[in-house]
Amino acid sequence: MANINELMGLGLVANIAKKIVDRFVAKNEDSEVASGATLTVAGTLNVSGTAQLGGVALSATAAEINRACDVSSRVVNTTVDLAVTEASHDDKVITLNDADCAVTLPSATGSGAYFRFVVGTAFTGGSITVAASTDDEFRGVVWGVDSDADTFLGYPALDADGFDTITLNGAAKGGNVGDYFEMIDVASGVWHIKGFITQNGGSEATPFSADITS
Repeated sequence: MANINELMGLGLVANIAKKIVDRFVAKNEDSEVASGATLTVAGTLNVSGTAQLGGVALSATAAEINRACDVSSRVVNTTVDLAVTEASHDDKVITLNDADCAVTLPSATGSGAYFRFVVGTAFTGGSITVAASTDDEFRGVVWGVDSDADTFLGYPALDADGFDTITLNGAAKGGNVGDYFEMIDVASGVWHIKGFITQNGGSEATPFSADITS
């Protein structure tokens, strides 16, 4: 499309040339990309209205799409105490490489947030707790293998228990390299848990306890 000066060079007066250019721009801004056409965008594509795929409006936010689809940061390594957040850790693998790590979960609201933890450095002392000063609790089970006696043990977290803390010590309560936990925010005040730990040192015991007071 010629610009205003080029049209004036063809003998059109300025106001007529401007109307032609304005009309061309407006028509193309209002038009849709033809079916089967390829739309190439160089730079940033900013959608100010509602984005659709196949005629279906996207209800997810950009942050939610990034959290679900960005595979470049699926594993999060931590060497310090960690305050877990849905925005930074949902559906990711968190490798615990602090021998005395304190992990705090956010408040359970029924969001469906899903966190996975792998012990990368054997614990000498540490814990995984729900948000402090709340009524949140764990429900589910942690399975343990007693490496001294080659026995399989189960440690349930029941509704009546009120367990809100997991203590790991690299020995009788687990916390050895390779131990694994899954935690899902399934309801207000409830974290569903499934875990696998290796225990040793004698006097194997549940890693669960009820330590937080509201």
